[in-house]
Amino acid sequence: MFKRIPLFLILVLGAWVLSLTTPSEAPAYEAIEVKDGGTVSGVVKFGGDIPAPEQLNIDKDPEVCGHEPRFSENLIVDKNTKAVANAVVYIQKIDKGKKFPTPAEAEAMKGVPPGFRAEEHAHEHAHGEEKSEYTLDQKSCAFIPHVQIIPAGSAVELRNGDPLMHNLHSYSMKNSAWNESIPGEGKPIHKEFPFKEMVKVGCDVHKWMSAWIVVQDNPYYYLTGEDGTFKITDIPPGPYKLAIWHEDFKKEALKAQTKDVNVEPGKEVTVNFELSK
Repeated sequence: MFKRIPLFLILVLGAWVLSLTTPSEAPAYEAIEVKDGGTVSGVVKFGGDIPAPEQLNIDKDPEVCGHEPRFSENLIVDKNTKAVANAVVYIQKIDKGKKFPTPAEAEAMKGVPPGFRAEEHAHEHAHGEEKSEYTLDQKSCAFIPHVQIIPAGSAVELRNGDPLMHNLHSYSMKNSAWNESIPGEGKPIHKEFPFKEMVKVGCDVHKWMSAWIVVQDNPYYYLTGEDGTFKITDIPPGPYKLAIWHEDFKKEALKAQTKDVNVEPGKEVTVNFELSK
């Protein structure tokens, strides 16, 4: 015959199980004045033969999405220098330092990847206004930007600059996933991202569309542009681990790229990455 389990023990066990299945808030990052901070810089390159770019199957709404061939942005490599765009280089597990960048500052902390269609993106800053919020727009059936980094706890405004409906679908484990339709040039929707995670976004109507929202818990990161370079500044002196993320490489391979760095006051240390298939 089974013994009766005390109620308090059931509650404790239930709370423990729940803690294993739900994300918890990371310790709050503390913004401080960084004196004599150091810098980590370098370049991300592709190792080996560069694969041919993947041509997308644009099979819907050609009057808006276009008739010309379009290639995937999942891997952008400069054919001459082998520089890799859209790689996120960041410092792991740092709990205090400089303040998080504003959306306008974050916009400046990246290069312009190859294939960027300036005429289609000009509306973002047509009047020279400073970018005051994180946004994910859709223009000519492509997400703008393809990759962006935001601080944990931030919101992103989902926009539709096309004259047709898009259905945005997010894929995540820690942050709440969503599936939202936005009519052509319709009212934007705001979504919050409280937890550190790499969130993929697609469109259920136009299957070739994809974007990534990289949610970070500290401000020491950089998104590489067409030259593959990065520069992380104002780092409090000390030992750190420098990590890298890129959507087209497996998690295990990226983890193997993690490097130990020692940041000295007022000095710059160079660290390079080589990603290969």
